[in-house]
Amino acid sequence: MGKLVYIIEDDPMTQMLLKTMLNQASIESKIFSDFHTAIEEIDKDKENQNFPVAIFSDFMMPQGDGLDFLHQLREKYTTEQLPFYFITGVQKELIEPFVEKFEYNEILNKPIQSEQIRKIVNSLIEVR
Repeated sequence: MGKLVYIIEDDPMTQMLLKTMLNQASIESKIFSDFHTAIEEIDKDKENQNFPVAIFSDFMMPQGDGLDFLHQLREKYTTEQLPFYFITGVQKELIEPFVEKFEYNEILNKPIQSEQIRKIVNSLIEVR
């Protein structure tokens, strides 16, 4: 099986951009519009030996926020096991005080810049 990345995002444009960029790098992606479903799928995928190499998650979603999602993930998986990238339309500086006590890799502002994703994808390909 190839590399897998989870995208938890409710904006269809951001979903498509990330999915396209990951596909171009031969990385499979699963898209979820809420983190509750993604949490359930992570354990299933781990059992099937298709554990994601990273997660891109929106910070604010109608069904819950990315911070709750990250908190639940970190109860089971470390940053080394599962890198985590926030996606947000809110200024990074406004979010940082809320997330500073959690282990995450980076905060990406919308609209997502293709160069940022390329850099992350390259690091995922090299390391994993």
